[in-house]
Amino acid sequence: MDKLLKTLESQVRAGEHQLVRKQVSSLNYDKIPRPYAVRMSSIARRVGLEYVSIRIMNHLIRPKIEGRWIPTPEEYAEYARALLMIGSYKEAGSLLAKINAEQLPQALLFKAFLLFGQWNYLESLQYLRKYVIHPQVEPYQRLVGKLNLAAALVPSGHYNEAIDLLSELESTLDPQKQLVLLSNTFEVRTQAELFRGDYAKAKIYLDRARSTHSFGQQIMGLIFKKWQIILDWKIKGNSSSIEDAIIKLQDHARENSFYELVRDCDYYRSQMTENADLYDRLILGTAHPNYGLRFRNTVFEDRKASASYLWMGDGSTSAPEQVIDMANAKSIDGSLILKPKQIHYQLIRLLSTDFYRPFKLGEVFESLFEDQYFDPHSSPQRVYMAVSRLRSFLKKAGYAANLTDASEGYLFRPTSGFGVLVHKEMKDEDPRMVYIRRLQGEFGFDDFNSAQAGGVLDLSARQSITILNWAIANDLILQSGRGKATHYSIKGRTTKAA
Repeated sequence: MDKLLKTLESQVRAGEHQLVRKQVSSLNYDKIPRPYAVRMSSIARRVGLEYVSIRIMNHLIRPKIEGRWIPTPEEYAEYARALLMIGSYKEAGSLLAKINAEQLPQALLFKAFLLFGQWNYLESLQYLRKYVIHPQVEPYQRLVGKLNLAAALVPSGHYNEAIDLLSELESTLDPQKQLVLLSNTFEVRTQAELFRGDYAKAKIYLDRARSTHSFGQQIMGLIFKKWQIILDWKIKGNSSSIEDAIIKLQDHARENSFYELVRDCDYYRSQMTENADLYDRLILGTAHPNYGLRFRNTVFEDRKASASYLWMGDGSTSAPEQVIDMANAKSIDGSLILKPKQIHYQLIRLLSTDFYRPFKLGEVFESLFEDQYFDPHSSPQRVYMAVSRLRSFLKKAGYAANLTDASEGYLFRPTSGFGVLVHKEMKDEDPRMVYIRRLQGEFGFDDFNSAQAGGVLDLSARQSITILNWAIANDLILQSGRGKATHYSIKGRTTKAA
């Protein structure tokens, strides 16, 4: 096993990912000896076999017999990294919190990756800076850490620091044995030079990245094309040919399911054309609010996004006949009413927080089944059944939406004649706020009792009182009287609940 692991590791570093995937996929994951599990899991996830990694590590972290053994910090860290890749961010974060990063520096790197997924590159710098100087980090992993640090410095606006680090990497990396890192170094250097305004150097490093990237040519070719278009725009200014080029690139990105490039094209189109609708689409159609930091030093730096956005199918221009308003969990015409605790609403709410990308299996699982651990054997089926029920529900209700199983997760798209009205304030809002808005819509600021509330909310007396008590605790509703004479009223203007 040790010899196999050394061979696989060398192949990963040389960029021979397809060969490694074939060999790892042929293994019996449940019979990999524990002393080798972390190394094999690491190899699997680094070549895109994250679910294999989960299979290898799960029984070590979540043994069927509680207390059978205590996982090591290395096992916690490796499993957390695999969970990050499938979107189980909460569980991964809880595992990383168990680790003393001074003893196991990988935890620092993985905490940074957790923040990467939230577009929070600035906060990730503290972990990456500690990681690259930690004495226990192996030489190759230190190089990986430095590249990730440089990649986080660029969107954080620290271009000169990033370039110094990338220059160091360029002079250190072996093009024969570390081609993957070298090519990625050139690509990040392209970004750094471009954003600090040295377009001549940006072109040099873009050419170097193209010449050294011998793997994943289809997707990376599109990324290189993007940087070429942005470089042309910066040098020549906007023109119809540049706009046409980025629209064509976006079409290719959709065809190849390269979702973040689709988003990136909208981002640069919004800058080229000063299109406020694209800006609103990006802000309200990206799950994490940190994305808004990308608009620093742009034409939209001082602009506030609209409070709501009507998400329609790609290319739709006419107003849809059917619209679900997520703030009230019902259709505009009142023909469809959803319950906030119902899986249908929870799924639509989650899937409509991002207009661009699929939602990973782990993300969906954590959203639907709070406080439960991901199980590689049962969790996928539970999510699949929930998604299948939503498909059937929407079809029966006559709502035209595509909910597909993409290679990276579940992709939701309104189609012609259907739209979802999303609201900026709902991104971090408690789902129970839907009930408060319904009560306000029915009673305004007038008094009502629990029975009236239950009738409006379609809840039992006990359920409605539970909601009312939660609203009182969150300073949303006032209570007056006692016993059967108890009355309630909405307290001023409703706001987000804690």
